Amino acid sequence: FNIPKTQGKVANERADKFEDVVQQRIDRTRWADNHIRELRQRTLKVAGQAVTDIDAIGSFEGTLLLVSCKSIPYSREYDQGVHSVIRNAASTVNSGVSTWVTIVNRLSENPSGDNFDFTKYERIVGVVCTPFAVYTSDEKSLSTSVGTLRWACSLDELIAFLKC
Repeated sequence: FNIPKTQGKVANERADKFEDVVQQRIDRTRWADNHIRELRQRTLKVAGQAVTDIDAIGSFEGTLLLVSCKSIPYSREYDQGVHSVIRNAASTVNSGVSTWVTIVNRLSENPSGDNFDFTKYERIVGVVCTPFAVYTSDEKSLSTSVGTLRWACSLDELIAFLKC
């Protein structure tokens, strides 16, 4: 499925739809948590400062899963291996992982904020999810966040993890 490269309103709508799809997939598994789901797409604040919004969320057996979605379009150029296209996708994912690691660590250190309370969870984990596997050699992006799930994962990888 080839999606044209777009910006602006169309890109934002595609991104919103991808976040919805990821959340729907979480909601079909044992990771579904209607109570915590209320925090999805709301800005979380600590000491009056915005920390992040969460694109998709779930929990299971004391673990809170926070998902940052990157709706990178799969294009003919990516499929053909055009260097700049692959490099840009990898850069987006690697930067997203770096940012998300920092945010997840901050929330782990401050599990209770102005408008959220994660203190009942034993651990908070995160991933950056894309519609397809993005080629990268970044050590952090390829490292595991929880179980066998990598910090940078495709939707298929996330679904497989959620089913385990």
